[in-house]
Amino acid sequence: MTELQLDAGAVVEVESAAGGQLDVEVVFEYPNISAVGVVEEANFDDNFDCSQGGSAHHGVLGPFGLLVLTDNDFQEQTALFFYLAHTNNGQWTTRFLSDQSRSSLLQDIDTTVYGSYVKVLPTEDFLNLFFISFQVDRSIVESFVQGGRMAITSRVYPRVAVDNLANLYLFNNGTTPVTVRSVDVYHRMHYRCKVSEFLMLITYKISTPLQFSNRKSLSLMQKTKTHFNGFP
Repeated sequence: MTELQLDAGAVVEVESAAGGQLDVEVVFEYPNISAVGVVEEANFDDNFDCSQGGSAHHGVLGPFGLLVLTDNDFQEQTALFFYLAHTNNGQWTTRFLSDQSRSSLLQDIDTTVYGSYVKVLPTEDFLNLFFISFQVDRSIVESFVQGGRMAITSRVYPRVAVDNLANLYLFNNGTTPVTVRSVDVYHRMHYRCKVSEFLMLITYKISTPLQFSNRKSLSLMQKTKTHFNGFP
């Protein structure tokens, strides 16, 4: 896959990646913070409250990441995303969050936004996210950042975004474009052995090159402007 630029407000479907049983690894290029430019200090402070707005927040560098277990109409979606902020002492911090606030149409379930700071080494010019999604009695989503330096496990309860109706999207809700270096998607199959009756898991990588649907993302952005200023 060639590099893909996610412009501000972009939502791009990863085609051939539908399903609730997935292993996905995505690598983002670490934003060039020196080229961001001078903006109002209020846009850079580190007062971002992950419980207020979550992935629908608008920052300079983020939120950007993945929408997993997402139906075609974006009624249900679980967002896994990065958010970079400039602190009052002039330092940059990187957060990773798992946003369950719109993960299900069901009522009275956990809609917490989990997250924390993740350390990015000076030698690392990338942000790495590997997530596992498997639907057994609803869904479990496990996220691993920077090779496992940080991990978040979430339990979600989609009603619509299940099996082949669960789609995968890349998104950027920040005002600065970000670059996706690579995306690797693996599909899982469950196989029941007749002899042992144990449930076995088979993982295989999709053989066709990944494709991205910009046309669909543009129509979605236009359709949903009234909801979150361009974010579905």
